Amino acid sequence: MAPNHAGKRFPKPHLNDKLSNLVFNANAASGPWQEYNFAPESRTQFPQEIFATEGNVQKASSVLGERHGEMTLSGKDALITFDFYVNTCGMITLDFGELSAPGQQVSIAFSESKAFVGRGSDRSMDFHVEDGALSVAVDGHGTWTCPDAQQRGAFRYVTLYMETSGTVEICSVKTYNNMMPSMGNDLRQYPGFFFGDDEFLNTIWYAGAYTLQLATIPTGTGRRSDWVHKKVGWANDVPAALDGTLEVLTDGARRDRTVWSGDRALSTLTNYIALNNKISTKNGVDWIFKYQTDEGVFPYACPPIWHYGSDSYHLWTYVSLYNAYFFDGGDDAKDWVRQKWPAVKRGMEYALQKIDDTGLLKVTMPLDWGRHPLKGHNLEVQGILYFSLQKCGELAADVMGDEILAKNWSTLATSVKNVSWESLTCPSAYFPGGQPAFME
Repeated sequence: MAPNHAGKRFPKPHLNDKLSNLVFNANAASGPWQEYNFAPESRTQFPQEIFATEGNVQKASSVLGERHGEMTLSGKDALITFDFYVNTCGMITLDFGELSAPGQQVSIAFSESKAFVGRGSDRSMDFHVEDGALSVAVDGHGTWTCPDAQQRGAFRYVTLYMETSGTVEICSVKTYNNMMPSMGNDLRQYPGFFFGDDEFLNTIWYAGAYTLQLATIPTGTGRRSDWVHKKVGWANDVPAALDGTLEVLTDGARRDRTVWSGDRALSTLTNYIALNNKISTKNGVDWIFKYQTDEGVFPYACPPIWHYGSDSYHLWTYVSLYNAYFFDGGDDAKDWVRQKWPAVKRGMEYALQKIDDTGLLKVTMPLDWGRHPLKGHNLEVQGILYFSLQKCGELAADVMGDEILAKNWSTLATSVKNVSWESLTCPSAYFPGGQPAFME
């Protein structure tokens, strides 16, 4: 993630000067913290700098920013790469001028990193799929806007290059950033904001918050997974949440654009602290529960990827459910949990039947992230099971009023903790101070 203003140093915070004013008069819209905010002031964004050119490119700087210029690309060697200074997303629009010769063709490629700038876009579908570029037929004066299906989830660099030998005049380049539609035009006014005396820490905090904004996509813009089989191109135009919802927090803006329980278990906290976005988080959990199987299994990845086969992600669903409930904090959150309770119990029964004579869950669905294939009595899975039993026990008591079930799950959680500690850890070598945090 690049700085919001390339080439500029962030100002040194003055925490010792008027600290009380900063604290007691703080608001999201103004203050020194806004210097670290990556979010744009407008949903319409323009290129800020020319990163590279090749061949015959004239008046390139005339289309930077909001200017209406007269840039021309002439011949098959002509290429220009624009830098937006920060990751953006959405649908790009090009305005072609009257100097454009008839029958010309321009291609457009996208990249988040300068390492992948070129005539092909960085990969957004799969490691084995070449995204390639979009081809635009140009026939004189006119406007072209990227089709909804080919919107990019995240890019900083845009490369335009000629596929024909004539001349094309480009008068403007811009993109419409469609992330997190619930914020309207106030993308920089985070309900939660952060400021400290460490510039690097401030930058990290706002980079994380902005990443979640990018990853909160309009409901109908999920990654069309069947495109993977085509081995080229991309499409982001299928549902990733229930009908009637506005947006959903997904695992990433460019690749996948899909709900995964394991990913959101980690992103939910930041989503609430920085953005207080309860709806997009709960929409994602609703999507997971919609695709629970009759046997009780929750998906590894929800549609449009739609894949099962993970004991760890099955259990991560409970972490996601509890976090969404906990950070919401309202009475409607209790009703939300109650609607899911039969599915909660069905999914837990499925998991608990895998506890064998060791007293631990034996993994039979091996998929995970970065650690697959999982197998046997995996410590990670026992830790997630312990947390799930504890927190679902709290829900059973506090929301459902079922003290017996709450006690049963709490007792089982303690048993899993104790057996895991005795069987799967080596205290003297790895935990000299006692049990690991997740077991305390």
